[in-house]
Amino acid sequence: MSLQFLKRLIILVFHLTSLSLAVYLRPSNMDSTLLTWPEEITEVARVIAECITVLGVLSYILVQLGGEVINIGLLSFMKQLSHEPAKLIFLISNLLILACIPCRLAGNRHAEDAILVVAVPGSWFLLMFFAGNSSGKANLGIEHLLWFFYTRLSRFTIENEKKWSFH
Repeated sequence: MSLQFLKRLIILVFHLTSLSLAVYLRPSNMDSTLLTWPEEITEVARVIAECITVLGVLSYILVQLGGEVINIGLLSFMKQLSHEPAKLIFLISNLLILACIPCRLAGNRHAEDAILVVAVPGSWFLLMFFAGNSSGKANLGIEHLLWFFYTRLSRFTIENEKKWSFH
């Protein structure tokens, strides 16, 4: 494995950890406001995780993807995305995470949750790139990790189905 591959994997794991913490520490009460100053330790941890996630998304879009667009041009970058579905899904997920910011500022918790329901699994999908590009034992470890997250995500979705209904 190359050093660049491991560096990107570590950055992805850090991003997914902060994103997951931000989501799992959200209050289950849909009426609670998320823009108030945090008073409890879980609220502080959630706000920190959200800030780290947004900074990570901005750095990915502006630094990494911006550098690629500058190096190969916008048209070539768009063509490249059509051949890399995991990267395209991750980019869309990052843009959706940024789309949560206006919803938060407007106080529209339902729209924010609806966007996150799509953005979070899409962010995890980039691990498929690493599973496909790794070899041997690392590939088995990543597949096992993906299966673990798939089962946890499925269970989390089933348990919170009533909370996410928008009737």
